[in-house]
This record gives sequence, C-alpha cells and structure tokens, in this order.
Amino acid sequence: MAEIDNAIAPAMRKLPGVKGVQALWPKAYEDRSTEIVCQFLVFFDSEADLALMISSPGRNAVRERVAELKSRCFEGRISHINYEYAPTGASNVGGLG
Repeated sequence: MAEIDNAIAPAMRKLPGVKGVQALWPKAYEDRSTEIVCQFLVFFDSEADLALMISSPGRNAVRERVAELKSRCFEGRISHINYEYAPTGASNVGGLG
C-alpha cells in the first residue's frame, strides 16, 4: 500500500532512536490466515534507543496515522511486539540485522 511505503514507514524512520524500518507484505499464507496485513520491522542499536522511540511524542502521532489508515482499509488490530534478535549463524549472513 503506497501510503505505508511513502508516508508511514518514512515517518517511523524519523523517530528518535530508530536505526531502520522495513515494511513486510504477506506474499502467501500457509494457514490461509489474513490476520496480518503488514508487519513493520523496526531496528535499534540498543534497548535505550527502543525506549527513546517508545516514549517519543512522534510515535503516538505515527500510531494515530496507522489507526486512521486501518479504519479505512482493513479490520484487525495494531500491535507492538518487541522481539529479541540474535544472529543464528551462517543462515543470517547478509540478513536484516
């Protein structure tokens, strides 16, 4: 969706502490679930950077834009999931981290 790629993801990249943002769009669903419409991977250098972004006023503004877009385009919910990321060997060479 152009609005996510052209407006929301760039706004997320400008939030304090954010190192990078990628929007993932499902290509196929193994279980035919359409619960996930888009997933953002947001990268940080440290836990402190994550905390900085979460507490920033800009984050609330971006979440409001996403909520407004969601209300127009799809049903579901908006959720924040904090994953721990650790390289797992050769399969991760050139990966997302």
